[in-house]
Parts: sequence; C-alpha cells; structure tokens
Amino acid sequence: FTERTEMFQTELDVDETLAQLLVAEGFGALEEVAYVELDEIAGIEGFDEDLGQELQSRAQEALDRREAANREERRALGVEDALVDMPYLTEAMLVTLGKAGIKTLDDLADLATDELVEKKRVEPRRRNEDAPKRPEPKGGILSEYGLSDEQGNEISMAARQHWFADDEAPAGEAPAAAASDETVEGEEA
Repeated sequence: FTERTEMFQTELDVDETLAQLLVAEGFGALEEVAYVELDEIAGIEGFDEDLGQELQSRAQEALDRREAANREERRALGVEDALVDMPYLTEAMLVTLGKAGIKTLDDLADLATDELVEKKRVEPRRRNEDAPKRPEPKGGILSEYGLSDEQGNEISMAARQHWFADDEAPAGEAPAAAASDETVEGEEA
C-alpha cells in the first residue's frame, strides 16, 4: 500500500491523501490510471471528471517519461533498434534483454521460449520422497513481465523470420524463371 502510494505521489505529483485514495480504490499501476475509463476515476468519492482527466493526463505523461528513459538505456546498452518491432516487447523488456546480453535479432532468435518467458509446469515433477526439495527455477529472462508461452513463441518466431527471408527470395524467383522458359519453349514449337 505504502509503496504504491509513494509511486503515485511521485509520478502523478499528487498529495498523499489523493494517492492513498487511488490505491484504496484498487489502482496499483500508472497504466491502470492512464487507460481506465474516465468514469471509473471520476466515480471515486471526492473526485470529478476534471480531476479524473488531469490524473489520466499525468499518468500518460509519466508513462511517456518512463518509455523515453528506457529507450535511452536500451540504446546505451547497444540493443538493436530492430528488436523494437518484435511483438509484445516494451522498451523496459528490451532493457532487461540488453542487461542479459540479448542485443540483436539473432541473439533473441537463438532463445528457446522457456529461456525467454517463465514456463508453466503442467504437472509437478515426480520425486523420490527422500529426495531433497529444490525450489523450481524462476524462468526466463522476461519472466517478471508475465508473458505467456504463446507470446514467447510469437516473439521467438518473429525474431527468426529474417533467417528465412533470404531463403524465400530465390525460391520465389525460381517458379517465375521456369514459367518464362515454358513460354519460350511453347513459342518455338
């Protein structure tokens, strides 16, 4: 409660009481304030539509500042701009990847899904009752962001597309060349 209140005070430039009201009403992140329906904020006791709009505006500005700061950090880490086009990846995620040494499309494409996102174990591991209990692995590089296995697969496949782009061009040219040969043969006969 205290941590979220302080975050709202700092990021939205509001007093403690207003920040506590937001937290008490269930708001826990800037994204929630920025993107929720205006009625939901304006419906808080003591708030009105003007205050709701101002809070949403400040939340959006704070998110923009964070995104810009993450973009600068990503670039300082040497993470390629090409990774920005990958699905689901935010600048914050790209910073996390950069800190883990993932800086190019090839670096990202080389990762298996479970190296990228936290794999959900369907069944518990079978263990001997006497075996020492070990904690489960934390998961992939981006596990803190809550991406699903499907999203991880989409990211990996998108990163690998450039591997196949070179192969597809010559294959696409071959049928056209074959078709032109047939036309020439047909004309000669």
